[in-house]
Amino acid sequence: VCSSDLVDSYWNSTDSSDDDISSFWKKKESLYPNLALVAKSVLSIPATSTSSERSFSIAGRTIDDRRTQLHPDCIDGLLFLHGLNQE
Repeated sequence: VCSSDLVDSYWNSTDSSDDDISSFWKKKESLYPNLALVAKSVLSIPATSTSSERSFSIAGRTIDDRRTQLHPDCIDGLLFLHGLNQE
């Protein structure tokens, strides 16, 4: 069966009575194994939080062109101390 045929079949047979997306894909896994695998992969990505985005922003400002000689342990310590300051 062609992939586009599977997708068309999926779109034509969706069950809107199932509000829980994970149970929907559990039920349809045998019918659409490849689509279920993709859905599990995409749906398992956790939502980002502001704190993780803030951590990456702080790390980007800590590790810049002027600080290329910082030892990784020193960077870890700086980021750790900054995290304590945010709590």
